[in-house]
Amino acid sequence: MTESRWPLVLRSCLRTSGPVHLVVLAMAGGLGLCELAPAVQAEDPPAKPAANAQREAEPKAAEAKKSPEKIAADNRKLQRKLQARTDLKVEKLALTDVVKKLAELHDITIRLDEAALKKANVSVDAPITASVENFTLSSTLKHILKDLKLQFGIVEGELVIGDALPAAEVEAKAKVAAVAAEALVVDVAEAAVVAGVMLQGGDAVGQQFQRHHKSLLQAELNLVQAVCQPTPEQMQQIRASVEKQAQGKLGGKPKAAGDAAQNVEGQKRAVLRQPVAVAQANPGDPLKLTRDWVAKAVKEHLSEDQAATYAREVAQRQADRREASIHAIVARFDRDLILSTQQREQITAKLTDNWNESWATSHLHILNADNWFPNIPEPYVVEFLTPEQKIIWKQNRSQNRNLNFGVQQFAGFMNGMFGEEFLMQDEAQPGKPAEAAGNEGPQE
Repeated sequence: MTESRWPLVLRSCLRTSGPVHLVVLAMAGGLGLCELAPAVQAEDPPAKPAANAQREAEPKAAEAKKSPEKIAADNRKLQRKLQARTDLKVEKLALTDVVKKLAELHDITIRLDEAALKKANVSVDAPITASVENFTLSSTLKHILKDLKLQFGIVEGELVIGDALPAAEVEAKAKVAAVAAEALVVDVAEAAVVAGVMLQGGDAVGQQFQRHHKSLLQAELNLVQAVCQPTPEQMQQIRASVEKQAQGKLGGKPKAAGDAAQNVEGQKRAVLRQPVAVAQANPGDPLKLTRDWVAKAVKEHLSEDQAATYAREVAQRQADRREASIHAIVARFDRDLILSTQQREQITAKLTDNWNESWATSHLHILNADNWFPNIPEPYVVEFLTPEQKIIWKQNRSQNRNLNFGVQQFAGFMNGMFGEEFLMQDEAQPGKPAEAAGNEGPQE
């Protein structure tokens, strides 16, 4: 009987809905009983208290929404990354792939704003062709995005590429930025000059700098005297105004020493960074500072016509300096590259169209021509060179990099300190004899 029921029992087990446990009890003499029971299915874990669930959700929420401190830190990191140098050579590569390539190269996240790109009628697969070397990441992005009329920006700790701003908004922002930038450049420039004095010898160099500054000031005042023909009273007012502007930066030893000691590291970077910041104006040029102070004083104490006359004269002198600097730069390139007449003309035209005052040369560059290799961005030169000349260009640029730094640093700080442009007090003014001009000139 037991044997006849056993298969039935097994069939019952198979027909039972759901998993079952088969319990077999062993008895003396064989199998005696088979007990079937529904298996207890695995139950869901007990619900967690609301407090615990909230605590676990908080880190995820923090990751989804960055704190202001985190955003600020990410923004600073991205700003540093944008100044990093990069090389990029692509041909008809999709925009999304180019962005991915740059992101991987600089270990950052670059996001394409697809909605903005769609609005600008630009596909993420738009082909990009570019060949740049030793550009900053910022310049590289501008270069590859300009033809697509796109722009990039840092948005809440992310680098985002989107469509261009409306022209009116761009113009308004540019005006605000220009005012802020001008004020910042003036402050940094003045601090850089003071820091340069303190870092290169303290009081002794400071006194020497004072003498050179007075020489520059005298030359500029003589220029004002010659082209504007102010009265002696007006000249005294102009001199007093300039000296007042310079007093807090150059004329006051306690303040200058205090400023340099208080923030010596930041000021050291301001001076030492100048040689490699080729895309910015020279912040440590005392000639430019002196001219800016004199121009402001001329506007305050002379008529508009006189101020305009002085501005035109300064602009003409700057144009002459630019032309002479470009001639010296191209001549230095020609020494190593053996340029053709056409190449010299092409490079000269390129530098003229894209001139930056930080490239201006001085007598120190000419005297150190063997150790000086002009720090001009490659795109302004390389496109006109032959393959053989490009090899020489790269070799010289690499070999002269360290030597450039020393010459450029010294020249950047000293440039203009020796009064590159002099107009002696006894030089005759238009329509006046030399003696009269000398008697009416400003006195030391």
